[in-house]
Parts: sequence; structure tokens; C-alpha cells
Amino acid sequence: MGKDTTVYFEHGRIVKVVPEPGCAYGDYREEINKATCIVSDGIQYDLNNVDSILSITTPKYLAQDEKADAVELGVTGYLEYVLRMHCSYCKEQERTDLLIACLEKSTTIMPHSSISWAEKDYYRIVSELEALGRFDDVDYWEKWIAENSTTYEDIAISRFQWALDYAKQLGTDLIEFQWAGAQSAVVAKYQGRVYSISGKDKRFPYLPDFMKEDGYCPEGMPSGCPILYRKDEEIFYKDKYVAIEKLSWRPFVDDRSETEKENYLKRREKIKKEKEYRITRRVYYQLKQIIPNDIPKSMSAFSRMKNSNSIKYQDLVSKAEAKGFVFPNMTVELVEPVDPEPDYNGKRKDSISSPSEPKIQRSVLASICKKLFGES
Repeated sequence: MGKDTTVYFEHGRIVKVVPEPGCAYGDYREEINKATCIVSDGIQYDLNNVDSILSITTPKYLAQDEKADAVELGVTGYLEYVLRMHCSYCKEQERTDLLIACLEKSTTIMPHSSISWAEKDYYRIVSELEALGRFDDVDYWEKWIAENSTTYEDIAISRFQWALDYAKQLGTDLIEFQWAGAQSAVVAKYQGRVYSISGKDKRFPYLPDFMKEDGYCPEGMPSGCPILYRKDEEIFYKDKYVAIEKLSWRPFVDDRSETEKENYLKRREKIKKEKEYRITRRVYYQLKQIIPNDIPKSMSAFSRMKNSNSIKYQDLVSKAEAKGFVFPNMTVELVEPVDPEPDYNGKRKDSISSPSEPKIQRSVLASICKKLFGES
């Protein structure tokens, strides 16, 4: 398994492969992921050895890496990604010890990476440990993830702060929150507008204090981007372009269409089912330890039994409870986001004169926003 390939990393990203493949690195990913010998920041590690895997030093990631190989591979060229992919080959060899070691190490690296890994990515190690029945380790890693992983709220606050910082550097007082469609009633009220950060520019509503001072944005709120205003300019809103001032001063209410509301509920239902599945999965593997002869062979079969509340499932529950197992609440209720400022209407009571137009080329600002926040 990858015995003849050595993969070199610097600052957490692939810089070369030896021997050099006769194709682009992007077409060589399978061999890269199979490799059992890696060199990270000058130190060699053996992925056939648990102690060696666990001794991998967490890299010091750089904000940008312009080396061709790193750029070509994208996320797939990151050390933690390669370790996670290497698990598939450990599983093929039935080397559970190596698989868990790779997941442990990659998970501890992820918070330090320049990739914003989602919370669900961290839970891969939990899923593998559950399947092995190692519930003490599961408890440890769930606590570790809660303390170390980056939540969607963390990412949103961080991006918003970047927007405020860059607006200050660029000399603009205006920040735009694009329309993001099927969101909550709260987000619908605040999105699709341009705000005055200081509240001085009376052409636009002032940026709510809960955003500016607390760094809080309602769940699902799109990232803000600093902009410059030109007379008669329009921004995209509900499949058409609307004048910025008119759009920004529309009533501060839930103005979603019925379709947008339905799509939002569908998305919420999907999140609900994912959370309930995680609970069901835990119960399934716990019951495999307690009543192995009664539990279905597959997780999908167990889920069907539970969802239909069949007689067989009720019998299974009775047997598990007789063994002392306490079933958790397996139904998740999602709470709707609460409006932090229900009476917000975009206007300050104090009267402040409008500032002069910031003197910076819009094309320059657009280029910076693109680099910061991507195409959207």
C-alpha cells in the first residue's frame, strides 16, 4: 500500500511527491492517499506505525500558499485531508488501529488548518468509534469536538469581523448583506440591504448594534461585504435588480414568499433528520453491545423499525430496558432564531450629518471582496 511513494508537506500542504508522477498531481490523488511514508516540515513519518502517526507535529499553516502543487490539489492537498483519506486504505487492510490513529491525528490538526472544517467533519472519528463500541472514547472525543471545533456561528462572526475591518481600512462606511433566499423570518428581515456602519449616512439604515457591537448575526445571515455607493445603483433581490436605497429601506418585516418559506422548512427538516440520525446511530451501536442477538444487522433496518415503531422495535426496547439501558430522547426540536432587536426600523434617534463619499475605486474594492468572500 503506497510503499514506493513519499509525499512531502510544508506548512500542512503537499509540495512534492517522490518519485515524481508522470501526470498532474490532481490525477495522482489515489496514490498520494495510499502512501505510507510522508515527510512533514522535514520530519519523516510512517503511516504503518500508530506511534509514528500520533507523533505528527501540527503544521503552522500559512494564510496563502502560491506553490503550484498546493494550488492544484486544493483541499485534497492538505495534510489532515490526506490522513482522513488514508483511513479508507487502513480499513481495506483491516487495520483499525491505524485507521483510528489517522483520524485522531487529523482531527487534532483540523482546528489549526486554514480550511474552515465543518462540525460534521469532526464527527467522523465519533462515528468510527461508535461502530467499534468504544463509547468511553466516544465521550472523550465529543467533549473535545465541542471545545475545539469551529461552529457555523464562529465562522459567521469571523467573516463579519473581517468585513468590518476591511471597510475601515478601505474608508467606506457601507456594508452589504446579499439576499440569500430561503432563510428564517429573522434573516429575511435583515438580509438584502445596505447598511451604514456608523449610522451617519442617512441614505441607508444604520447597522444594528447587535451586529456591530456584539458581532452577532442571525443563523443563516449571509456574510457582509464593504461596498461603495453610486447613484441609481442596483443590487440583486428575488430574481431581479432593485435600486439599493429602495431595497435597503423596504419594511423591516418577514417578506419571504410562500415558496421561500417552504424551502426554509425543508432545509430545517433535513437538519432535524441529520441530528436525529446521529442519536439513532449511537443507540444502535450501544444496543449491539447489550442485546447483540436481537438488534438488526444493519443501521438502516434499525432506523426503519424505529421510525415505524413496529412490534419488533417495541419488543427490542423492552429487552434493552430490562438490561438497564436508558433510551435518550430521540426526537430533536429545532428552535427558531429569535430577533435580537424586534423594534428595529433602521433609523437612529440622533441626527448626524452624512459623511463625504469615500475615495476609492469600486473595481479595487470589488477585487478585494472577491478574494475575501469568493464569487458569491
